[in-house]
Amino acid sequence: LKSDQFPTVEELNKYVNLFKVHFHPFYPFIHLSSIHLDMSNYPLLLSITMIGALYDFHSRHSMLLSNVAWFHIRDVLHRQKSDYSKTPLWVIQAILLLIFIGIFSGDRNVTKSIRPQLTTLIQLVRLTELNLPLENFIRPPISSDHVLEFQDNPDVLQKYTEQFSNPEQIRRNYEYFILAQTRIRTCHNVLLVSNLYSAVAGGDNFLHSIDLKCGVPCSHEILYHVDDSRTWLKCLQQNNIKLDSKLSLIELSNGSGNYESCLMYLTNGSPYIFENMKLSRKTLLSLLL
Repeated sequence: LKSDQFPTVEELNKYVNLFKVHFHPFYPFIHLSSIHLDMSNYPLLLSITMIGALYDFHSRHSMLLSNVAWFHIRDVLHRQKSDYSKTPLWVIQAILLLIFIGIFSGDRNVTKSIRPQLTTLIQLVRLTELNLPLENFIRPPISSDHVLEFQDNPDVLQKYTEQFSNPEQIRRNYEYFILAQTRIRTCHNVLLVSNLYSAVAGGDNFLHSIDLKCGVPCSHEILYHVDDSRTWLKCLQQNNIKLDSKLSLIELSNGSGNYESCLMYLTNGSPYIFENMKLSRKTLLSLLL
C-alpha cells in the first residue's frame, strides 16, 4: 500500500459529508454527534467514509477503506472472542455498513462472502442482546415514579418536579434516549439488510421480525438528530412531550411502542391498537420488509 493510494484528509472529510447528505437521512442508525473517535473505534469512521466514497464515484477508495476496516474489525473480534457479549456497539454498526456495500456490489465473490458476515453480525446482535430493551441493562436516569405520593404536599411536589428541568437531569435523559434509539435503529437496519440479502441471494431470512423486542424508531425523528441536550429539550417542549417519570422516559426511548404490537396489527388489522399511536416511517419500512 503506497501513501498516494490512500485518500487524503480532504477526501475523507468529503466522504463523511457525502455520507451525511446521501446515506444517513435514509438509514439513521448512527448518532453522528455522539461519536468520540479514538484509536479503538476508528474502523467505524473508515466504514462511514467507505459509504461516502461511493457517492463520489470513487470505488477504488471505497474498496480500499472497506478492506482496511474489515482487517481491524476482525482483529477486534479476535481479541473479544472470550466474551462476544461485550462487543462494542460501534463494531456492529461498522459491520452493518460494510455489509450494505457488499449487497449492492456487482462482484459475485463479494456477494457470496456476505452470508458468513451477515451470520456473524446477527450472532453478535443476539449475544450482546441488542435486540432487547435498554432498560433491561441500564437503569433509566430518572430516579422514581412516586410523584403521586406528593400530591397533598405542594411544596414537596414543586421541589420534586424541579429536578426534571435540571440541566444535568436533562443531559442524562438525552444520553439515555440516544443510546436506546441507536440500539433500536441498528437492530431495525440489521433486519432490513437481512431481508434484502435474502431477497437478492435467496434462502431463509437470517433475522426474523419477532426477534426485535427492543422497541421502534421514535416517531419524532428530530429528537434523534439533535446534537445536544438543550436543543433536545426544546424539541420535547415543541412536541408537548413531558418527561416526569421513569416510565415516561422508557416509553419515549423505546419509540412509544413495541414491534410485536406492530406485527400483531399486520396480522389481525385491528384499529384499536394504533388508533391514537403514530409510527415513524422507519418503523413502517421495517413492517413493509
